[in-house]
Amino acid sequence: MIGTSPASSFTDTSLKPEREYTYKIRAVDIFGNVSEPGEAECRVTTEADTLPPSVPLNLGLVSNSPTSVTLAWTASTDDVLVAGYYIYRDGKLIGTTIYTNYTDTTLTETENHVYTVRAFDETGNVSEDSKAVVLDRIAPSKPQNLILVARGTNVISIAWDASTDNVGVTEYIVYRDGKEVGTTVEPRFTDTGLELNVTYSYKVLARDSSKNVSDVSESIEVTTTTDNILPSAPSGLRMEARTGSSITIVWTASSDNTGVAGYEIFRDGQKVGTSPTASYTDTELTAGKNYTYTVRAFDASNNISEESASFSAAPLNPEIVRVSPQDMDILGGAESKELRVYFTTSGKRWVEKAKFEYSADGINWVTITGNIAGPFEADSSTWYYSVLWDIRPLKTGKYNVRYSVYDAAGVASSVTVTYDIDRDVPSAPQNLKAESVNGQVELTWECPKEADVEGYRIYRSAGDSEKFLPIEEVIGRTVSAYTDISVKNEEVYYYRVTAFDRFKQESQSSNIVSVKALGGDSVSPVVYSIKPESGKAFGANANVTVEAEDNVMVSAIKLQYSLDEGNNWIDVATKLTYGTGRAEFTWDTPNINGEILVRAIAIDRAGNESDGSLTRTYTIDRQGPAKVEGVSAEEYANSVVLRWNMVPDKDFAYFEVERKNTQNGEFKSAGKVENKLGMQVTGLDYDSTYWFRVVAYDIYGNRGTYSDEIEVNISSDKVPPYISKIGPNPGCYNDVIHLYARANDNGGIKAIIFQISPDMNEWSDVTVIELDGKSKDVTVNYDMDVSELEEGNYYVRAIATDKAGNTTQNTTIVEYIVDRTAPKKPENMKVEAGYSYITLSWDIPLDDDFAYCRVYKSTSEAGPYTAIKEVYQANYNDRGVKYTDHDVMQNISYYYKVTAVDMAGNEGLPSEVVTCNLLNYEKDTENPKILAMSPAEGTMLPANPYISVLAEDNYKVAKVTLKYKKEGDSVWTVIDEKNIGKYREIVRFDWDTFSLSDGKYILQAVAIDEAGNVSDAFEVTYELNVLPPQAPVLVATPGDFKVDLSWTCGLESDIAGFVIYRSLVPGSMDDYVCINQSKEKSYVDDKVEYGKTYYYMVKA
Repeated sequence: MIGTSPASSFTDTSLKPEREYTYKIRAVDIFGNVSEPGEAECRVTTEADTLPPSVPLNLGLVSNSPTSVTLAWTASTDDVLVAGYYIYRDGKLIGTTIYTNYTDTTLTETENHVYTVRAFDETGNVSEDSKAVVLDRIAPSKPQNLILVARGTNVISIAWDASTDNVGVTEYIVYRDGKEVGTTVEPRFTDTGLELNVTYSYKVLARDSSKNVSDVSESIEVTTTTDNILPSAPSGLRMEARTGSSITIVWTASSDNTGVAGYEIFRDGQKVGTSPTASYTDTELTAGKNYTYTVRAFDASNNISEESASFSAAPLNPEIVRVSPQDMDILGGAESKELRVYFTTSGKRWVEKAKFEYSADGINWVTITGNIAGPFEADSSTWYYSVLWDIRPLKTGKYNVRYSVYDAAGVASSVTVTYDIDRDVPSAPQNLKAESVNGQVELTWECPKEADVEGYRIYRSAGDSEKFLPIEEVIGRTVSAYTDISVKNEEVYYYRVTAFDRFKQESQSSNIVSVKALGGDSVSPVVYSIKPESGKAFGANANVTVEAEDNVMVSAIKLQYSLDEGNNWIDVATKLTYGTGRAEFTWDTPNINGEILVRAIAIDRAGNESDGSLTRTYTIDRQGPAKVEGVSAEEYANSVVLRWNMVPDKDFAYFEVERKNTQNGEFKSAGKVENKLGMQVTGLDYDSTYWFRVVAYDIYGNRGTYSDEIEVNISSDKVPPYISKIGPNPGCYNDVIHLYARANDNGGIKAIIFQISPDMNEWSDVTVIELDGKSKDVTVNYDMDVSELEEGNYYVRAIATDKAGNTTQNTTIVEYIVDRTAPKKPENMKVEAGYSYITLSWDIPLDDDFAYCRVYKSTSEAGPYTAIKEVYQANYNDRGVKYTDHDVMQNISYYYKVTAVDMAGNEGLPSEVVTCNLLNYEKDTENPKILAMSPAEGTMLPANPYISVLAEDNYKVAKVTLKYKKEGDSVWTVIDEKNIGKYREIVRFDWDTFSLSDGKYILQAVAIDEAGNVSDAFEVTYELNVLPPQAPVLVATPGDFKVDLSWTCGLESDIAGFVIYRSLVPGSMDDYVCINQSKEKSYVDDKVEYGKTYYYMVKA
C-alpha cells in the first residue's frame, strides 16, 4: 500500500522519470472493512525529466591551508533528485561530489584561484554556475597612524588610516592590552565598559574575505577619566513576586554618568545582599511576617546613592481555591477523567508545579502519572493545572484524591477530596424478542434492575449471526422496546441488545434473536433542492448544497454532472447526511468553458435511490483574462512605479504584479491592485536590477496571460539621511548631558556623529556611533561628559551617514549651558508648630536659574541631616515658600535647614538652622472632622459594597466608626471600627450585606482624635440592591445548523441584560464558556457542528 484517499482520486509523488507503474485500488468503509482489489489495473508511464536543478547557493571557503582549500555551499533542489555537483577551478572541471562540500588538495602556497559549482541530476540535466568565490592568499597592508578620537570615564574612541588589499578589506580586529575586544568594518572603533582612571593599550589588525590577516599596527595608549558623582537613588520599589518563603522586589533602575555597577538591598535596616540588576529575590523568610526593604545604587568607583523609599511585604503560601471534579462527585467509565486544581495568583503569588495523588485507605498514596498540563488561565486571578486520571484499573468504591500545588520555593498547599468510583457494568437485558410488523421489525426486552442504567444499544446483523454492527442507541432506564424501520422485504436480520450506564459502561449482550422482514421499505427518497439555482457561473471551484427527504431517512447524497445534456453522468462525490437530508459539496470543476448540467441522487437506508429528475444548469468559466499590455516603469530612489493598460475582459477582478531579483530567478508576487492601472514597488536595493511582469485575474480566480517582462535598474543612493529628533531639550548642566538622536534614511544608517561647538562655526566630534547600515530608523544615546568644559553656552548637533556615503545636509542644533556655579542660600527661615505638624517658610534666592529648594531634617543640631523634600516655587512673583512636615512626633526636637538647587543641579550653601517641637496634644480641644464619604449621596449600591470615609484632625485621628440603619428604623448597627493614627486618612470599610434586604439605608461615620475629641456625625443615604434577578427559564430548539434559545425571567426593573453560556460537558459548571451577552430574551447560536450535543445556561 502506498497511501489512502477519502475521494476518488490520488496523487503519487514518489516516482522516477520514464518508468512504468501499475496501480490497484481497494475500498474501505467507515467500520474498517476492506474490499477486494478492483478488476482493472491502471498502468502509467512517467514523463522524461528535462528540468535542471537549482543553482547552488552561498558558495564559500570553509578552510584554507598552504596546499589545500575546502569549499562548502547550500544544497540545490530538483523536481526529481539532485545526483551530485561539478567543481570548477578557473573555469576547468577538477572534480565531482555527492556532498555539499569539496576539498581541493592540489594547490601551492602562492596560488590565487576562482571556484564555481554546478548541480546535476540523474538524467544529466546541469544547473547554471554558482556565484564565484575567490581563493585569495595576499594579506592587507598594516593599519597605520592610530589616534585618539574621544575618551570618557568608561569609553575610548580611536581611529586609524585604512588598510589596502588586492581584493578588499572586510574588517579590522581591535586588541586591548593584547586581547581581542571587537571588530569593525570602518577604520575607527569605540571601546565601552572600561574602568575609571585606567591606562589601556590598543593595537589593530586588518583582515580580508579570505581570512588573510595583516601585520599588527603600532600601539596607542589612552587613559580613561575619573568619577566622583553619586548614582541617582533607586525609585519605584515594588514587589514582583512572592512565595511562602521568599519575596522578589524590583525597582526603577538608577542612572549614573559612568553606569550603575549594582545595588545594595536592605531588609529591616540590615544589608541582605547585592544585585547587578534592578531586581532581587530575598529567601528563607517566614510566611505571613512583614518585611521592610530599601535599596541603594553604587557605581564602579564605589560611589553610593541615597537610599530608596521603603517598601513592605510579607511572604504568602500558595492557595488552592477549588478543585474539579468537586468533593463527593461520582466518576466512572472506561476513559480517563480530567482532574483540575485551581490556584489564586492574587498578591503576586505563582505556582510552579502541581501533584495529584489518590488513596483507597487514606494512608497509602499513589501518584497519578501522566502529563500534567498547565498552567492555564481560568480568569484574571485564577489559573489551574490538570491531569488525566486513568480509572480503568480501579475497583468500584470510595477513593481519596489529594491535590497539591508548589511555588518556586517548594512551599506546598494541599486539598483532599473524596470521589465515588463506579466501574461496575449494568446487567444484560433479558428475554429479547423480535417480530416483523408491516415492513418493520419490533424488538422488546426485559430491563436490568440497576438504577444507573442510562439507555440501551441495539446491534443488528444482516444474514449473518456473527457480524453485528450498532444501529441505534435509545435513552431511558425503563425503555424496553425499539422499532427498526430500515429493513428490506424478505431479508433475515439478527439482533442483540446491551445496556449502558451514565459513564457508557456497557453490559454483556442479551440473547440473540432472528426475524425475516416482510413488506420492507420500497419508497425512494426525493431531492427537492439544489442550490444555487440555474444560471450561476463558476470558475475552478464550485459550492453546491443539496437537500432531500425520505419516508424513513436519507443516508447519503451523490452529486453528478453531464457534458452531453444528460446522456452520460460523471460522479463528483458522495456524502453521508447522518440523517439530516442535507449535503454540501466543494467541487473542483472540469477544465471547460461553457454550460454544464448538474443533478443529485439521494439514497435511503434501504438502498432506494431518487430519480435524478431535479437538475441545474451552470456555466463553467476556466478562461483567464487577456494579456496585460503597455507595461512601463519609472524609477524613484529605491522604488519603482509601474503602469499598464486595462484588459478588455468584463469579468476582470484584479491585477497582480510579480517580481524576480535575477534574470534566471523565479517570479514572486510583489502586490495586488483592483482599481488602479499602476503600483509603486518599494524597498528595492540600490545598484540592483529587477524584472517585473503584470497578470490579470477574473472574478472566478482564473489567471490570465502575463505581460512581457520589463527590466528595471535601480541606480545608486543619492538621498542623504536626516536627523528627525535630537535631545535633550535646551537646558543647564554641570557634569553629563544624556544626548540622544533619531536618524532616518531611505536605505540604511551607517553611523551617527555627535558634534559640539562654542560658536556654531567650528565643530568637533564628540563621538562616532557605528551602526550596521541595515536599519532605516535608528535612535542612539550617548552620555557627553561636560565636567571639564568651561562654563558657558555650547551648541550640539547630530550628523548621520548612510551606507552609500551620503551625509546629513541640514540638521537641528540644540543649545546647552554648562553651569557649575551654585545658587545663593535661602533667607528668612521661620518655623511654626502645630499638634501634628511643623510648617517651615523662607525666601528663595534671586538667581535667574533657580529650580527648587531641598529641605533637610535632623533630631540633632549637629546632624546628620537627611533630605526629606524638594520644594518648588508655587508663585514665581512671590519669593516666599512654605513646607509642612507631618512626619513628626510628640516630645522630640526637630532641626531643619534648606538649600537652593539650580537648573544644572548645582546645590548652594544651606540656610540657617531652625528648630521646633510639636504642641502638646493633651491640651488639644479641637474636634476632628469627617470631610467626605464615597460613593455619593443617593447612589444605588450592589451587595457587599465598600465605603470610603475621609477623616482629618489637627493632630491625629485615632479611629473612625461606620454604622448603618434602614430608613425608618431607630437602631444603628456598627459596620466596623478602624484605627488610624494619622492626621488625615481615607478609610475603606467593607460592608457585609448578606442578611439585608433591598431598600434605603442611612450610613453614619464618626471620628475620634488622640485627645478624645469626637467629630460631628456625617450621614449619607444609599439605595441598597442586594437581591439578584430571578433565574431565567430557558428553552432550546435545535434547527438547521443552529440552536434557537429563548427564555422568560422575573419582572425586576433593574435587569441590565443576560449572559449566555455554552458547554460540551454535561454536569460540569467549570466547562461553561460565555458565548454572548444580550439585552433581548432570545439568541440564535449558529456556531454549532452537526452531531454534537450542546448544553446551555443563561444568567440575568
